[in-house]
Amino acid sequence: MFTTEQLNKIKRDPTYCEKDGTYKTDPTTGEPYKHTAMMSLASKRWNELSDKKKEVYDKMAEADKLRYESEMEEWKANEEQFFTKTDGSKSNAGIDKSKIIESPRFND
Repeated sequence: MFTTEQLNKIKRDPTYCEKDGTYKTDPTTGEPYKHTAMMSLASKRWNELSDKKKEVYDKMAEADKLRYESEMEEWKANEEQFFTKTDGSKSNAGIDKSKIIESPRFND
């Protein structure tokens, strides 16, 4: 969550990105900044956070983990393979099942 938030901030930062969101040229390489450089910057920002501020993101991550586990449990428990979204709809609503490609890799 923190990383996603930071990457969105970085993409709006004129130091690293153009107004259209494309990466500017990295002065050290002469090529556009790479995604890995942006991830390193986000990591640096995380390491600079106080424990109290990290705790907020840790709580959000724990809540998201519980949501994920609940959805996966529901998804695995039914043959249609869906979970119920917060709005009450099925996660697979509107999917054209005739276009789903069966893969032996995922049918274990």
